[in-house]
Amino acid sequence: MITVTGYINPDIDCVACSIGYAEFLRKGLKEAQAVYSGDIGKESEFVKKYLGYLSILHVSGGLEEDQIVLVDTSDVESIDLSIKKENIIEVIDHRKLSYIHDFPKAKMQIDLVGSCATLITERFHDNGIIPSKESVILLFSAIVSNTVNFMSNVTTQRDKDMANWLKKYANIPQDYISDMFEYKSEINRKNIEEVLTEEFKQYTILGKKIGIVQLEITEAIRRVSELENDLREKLCKIKSDKELDYLLLSCVDIKEGFNYFLTIDSESSDFFEKALGITAVYDGVKSEGIYMRKEIYPKLVKYLEDRKY
Repeated sequence: MITVTGYINPDIDCVACSIGYAEFLRKGLKEAQAVYSGDIGKESEFVKKYLGYLSILHVSGGLEEDQIVLVDTSDVESIDLSIKKENIIEVIDHRKLSYIHDFPKAKMQIDLVGSCATLITERFHDNGIIPSKESVILLFSAIVSNTVNFMSNVTTQRDKDMANWLKKYANIPQDYISDMFEYKSEINRKNIEEVLTEEFKQYTILGKKIGIVQLEITEAIRRVSELENDLREKLCKIKSDKELDYLLLSCVDIKEGFNYFLTIDSESSDFFEKALGITAVYDGVKSEGIYMRKEIYPKLVKYLEDRKY
């Protein structure tokens, strides 16, 4: 049995790749299953409600003996602790900074596209295989989400080509994408802690513990303004609980196509202003264009590396 999985608390790109690639392997007459650890995000919930199911198992450990294919990640610190590095046979990811030295036995594909789902879709497309309805919907949704409906800087022609190919078989309603974006934008005082926790990612760079919460929402400035006191309180708790040096809230307005950045303390403000070349981030600042977390991370690495000399 080959187990296809990604990082803990996967987003829709990771979920779509897990389910899609497990299906692709089964089409090649291999035993394969898709699993995830933690919680799936709101977009995956949306697709699950739309389809009525998702062909992925929730696990908490127990993967010690499995042959593993990692999708949408190449960071061993982000995956289930029970996975053994020597059992990872393949890694498919789309990030500029990847940890290929951690996978001595794995076949690697690291291509810089907007969505890892594009790479999985190409496997189907190039082998003349039409995915199941579930995989078509998931992979299409993931490409649109990860490229912010093709507005993100990371979008490539390969993403557009594969999305157009999938769309021929998706048969989705005209308002499907806008409904998905609205569904993922729902944040309020009741679910704010859950949302922030799900969208939090931690990095350790040159000994510094850095956290980024990335919210992809519509009407970003209005939503943040209405919940600012609650957001600051929950972000302070995350920073304290995780013992972070710096923490950033990055809100991507998925309708208008910009970022809204916010920090909660002077140390974080100083760090991110210098690393990202922005100002007034403590009070909240709008930055034209879209910068996803995967684009912010390399800037932080470069800033800290340059600061050593």
